[in-house]
Amino acid sequence: MLIFGYLLYKLIFLTIFMSLLIEFRFSKKKAIIIITSTSVFILAFNFMIVHTYGAEFFGRIFPLSATLPAFLSLLLVAKSSFATVLFAIVTSIFSSMGRFVGIVVFMLTSRYLFFIITEVIADAVIITLFIVYFRKPYLKVLEDFNKGWNIISLVPTLLMVLIYSLMYYPTPLTLCPENIFPLSIVFILAASFYVIIYINFKNISEFYDLRREKDIINLQLEMHKKEFESIQENIEQAKVLRHDIRHHLITIYDLLNENQCGLAKEYIKNMDYELDQAPLIEYCMNYYINVILSFYIKKGKQEGITFHHEINLPENLSINPVEIGLILANGLDNAIHANMQITDVNKREITIICKKQDEKIAIRITNPYEGTILFKGELPLSPHKGHGYGTRSIAGITEKNHGIYSFEAVDGTFNMTVLFYCFFPNQ
Repeated sequence: MLIFGYLLYKLIFLTIFMSLLIEFRFSKKKAIIIITSTSVFILAFNFMIVHTYGAEFFGRIFPLSATLPAFLSLLLVAKSSFATVLFAIVTSIFSSMGRFVGIVVFMLTSRYLFFIITEVIADAVIITLFIVYFRKPYLKVLEDFNKGWNIISLVPTLLMVLIYSLMYYPTPLTLCPENIFPLSIVFILAASFYVIIYINFKNISEFYDLRREKDIINLQLEMHKKEFESIQENIEQAKVLRHDIRHHLITIYDLLNENQCGLAKEYIKNMDYELDQAPLIEYCMNYYINVILSFYIKKGKQEGITFHHEINLPENLSINPVEIGLILANGLDNAIHANMQITDVNKREITIICKKQDEKIAIRITNPYEGTILFKGELPLSPHKGHGYGTRSIAGITEKNHGIYSFEAVDGTFNMTVLFYCFFPNQ
């Protein structure tokens, strides 16, 4: 029963440890069901080994009999690649570090209780360090960086093999105390490797954060530039209208005086159309959103795209409106590009929803597309080299503001949806 309890503890620790380093392809509920079912199988399988071959044999093969089935179950639920799941598995060598410390204490005291207590404390320290320092930059890099994981996994894989050979097979560490020193060196090397990896992950994560901040700054500069151009155009239009207004009024007066009401209405309609061509159109109360929508809707209309929109945002938002503008800019840019690939101009259209709903902001951009859209995890892949940063930027801004996002391509229609919880000051 004591062995069964220890086995259960190590299995739970190993599963939690590895799960911290992957992202699930399914919902959390479904992933938990799959992992729990697999863990029950692993537990039963290992208990059968103990019952059939004894505790000594089990102690030698436990890392393999538990790790390999866990690796297969994580491959099933992870949305990451084989190499990144392998990295998560070999990182579990630190679970052996807790066991190593416990075994050394046992060899010094001959007290099995001290062995258990020491291992639990060491495991708690290790998993806390990973959660506090390592996991966040690692998951950020995992999202943005999808190359080189095979090479990165090579070093901890070799260290894991070395630890297994020194600690478990062919001779257990308890019967081979001379292996304590080389094992200590190996664990120091492993810790040093992960410190270096952590520093690099942190730097890469900060690089992507800086790039997103740069995108926001560039967007602000672009918006101010476009607004300045809009003001200049409005001034020129105002000069022209002021010059022509007398002639317009005389023409309308003459048409009405001659009872040409239909022509007068058509003339007024044409004047109204000209006034609507002002570059900055007020879609909502928020200045930044108006600048972005004015620019991209005008750009899309020049490509023969029909727009449908439902915009309702207040002037004051708790979320930086520039970040919302960046989401709209990237989403609309992708939607316009997809429409330009459609040969039938009559089928080109974009629907924009950007509005507040209770304490939430809902953004949805819908457009048709031709061909096939491939996905990597939750993000669509761009077929063009150097592209695809727009959807990553949308995902990054959404996660930064604790929102949720989704990209869907179904039956020729692409949907981008973002939802934020937002406080509306003075509303």
